[in-house]
Amino acid sequence: MRITAKRVQVYIDGNGSYCLFCDANSLVAGSPEVSGEKVVVGVVCKKCSKQWQNVFELTGVFRGERYFTATNKLSPKNRKEFSDGFLSY
Repeated sequence: MRITAKRVQVYIDGNGSYCLFCDANSLVAGSPEVSGEKVVVGVVCKKCSKQWQNVFELTGVFRGERYFTATNKLSPKNRKEFSDGFLSY
């Protein structure tokens, strides 16, 4: 199977839970490695032996059970949670 932009988007939307090449759900992921501003994780399909790397980028932060992104406007309550200087606006 050929990897296309559409195939990659479906893979991302499915949280990378199946092989990009044979659709098997028998993936093995390696240890995360920091590469510049990204985190890279090697993936191998146990069924077809194809390999690739998943790339992760920082999109937000968790504080307790709350998730914040740069595009979220922080309410006064949420802003107070970050008053330790971890995130400032």
